[in-house]
Amino acid sequence: MIEHLNLLKSLYSKNNINSEVILFKQVIIKSELNRKMNYSLYKNIHIFDFNTISIWEGDNPELLWAKCDDDLITKMIDKIKHL
Repeated sequence: MIEHLNLLKSLYSKNNINSEVILFKQVIIKSELNRKMNYSLYKNIHIFDFNTISIWEGDNPELLWAKCDDDLITKMIDKIKHL
């Protein structure tokens, strides 16, 4: 997947435009104490792992749109703004 994301990055990084690609994913955990966001950079792809309690799915808007983890999403956006 990383190779494909780098290809995508190169397609959008043309004509003096530098694009960044961000991959984010969930790691489902059982304890609220371990809930957090982790950041890493791997082969020029920004990767965010969200350690969360609830799976982002279904008909419940709180879960489907990850509203239950808005604080972690906000941390990701703030990190991206300051890269």
